[in-house]
Amino acid sequence: RVSGAYAALLVAFGSIAIPSSDHIKVLLDGFFMDSSCTFHIRKDSSSLRILWSLSGLSMINFPLETINKYDGYNIRFEEWVPQLNVLAHESVKLFVTHGGMESIHEVLYVGKPSIIVPLFGDQHAKAVLSRDRGLGDFLNKNTMTSIDICKKVHNLIIDYGNRSSELYHNFYKMSRIVNYNLNSYKEIYNVLEMEMENGSQHLIPPSVSWIVANDADLWATIFAIISISVYAIWFAYKKLCSKQKEKVKTN
Repeated sequence: RVSGAYAALLVAFGSIAIPSSDHIKVLLDGFFMDSSCTFHIRKDSSSLRILWSLSGLSMINFPLETINKYDGYNIRFEEWVPQLNVLAHESVKLFVTHGGMESIHEVLYVGKPSIIVPLFGDQHAKAVLSRDRGLGDFLNKNTMTSIDICKKVHNLIIDYGNRSSELYHNFYKMSRIVNYNLNSYKEIYNVLEMEMENGSQHLIPPSVSWIVANDADLWATIFAIISISVYAIWFAYKKLCSKQKEKVKTN
């Protein structure tokens, strides 16, 4: 239970992406700092509740020094949690994740902000896109500090709690879009109502030129490669024939 908490925070990095022991230490140090991010809080003054879903992670990955340091704080480790149900809980205000596609979709579905710590692949691109769309923030795993983590956590929790904030509006709008399913013609009215309220920018495809839309640049490149190859073969053949003729004349 997380009732009565200032806020609850879910941490999950999936079953494939495993953060290092150093990353874990920095994250925990950042979670348990005071709201001004200047010093570490005492056990009895910890108002932030943290649920850490281990998935593919093992407690072996957690630095023993860090575990002992935060033993007794408001943190709980579980091998597995029903992620979507936990995110939907009213006390959960923030999600710290690696930026997997399923995790991003779930956090949009429930309308909660996230801090993405990309570990590999396209996760960094998704993290930047999420930040640019005003849906949360991200941390660079190689440069993040406990102070960076603390500031982003507290800023997002406070901002999300303000219903007049841009962050709350962005998530309210995105959650409605993700949750909406058009199943019958009777729901057309609801679609129009949603567009009048939230706009229809999400329905407009990215504008691309005729060249890109028709793959003209791709075909031009292929044609150029083929043309150069044919010319090179013809040129080599011509040179070879010329040498053969010179040999015949010499003989």
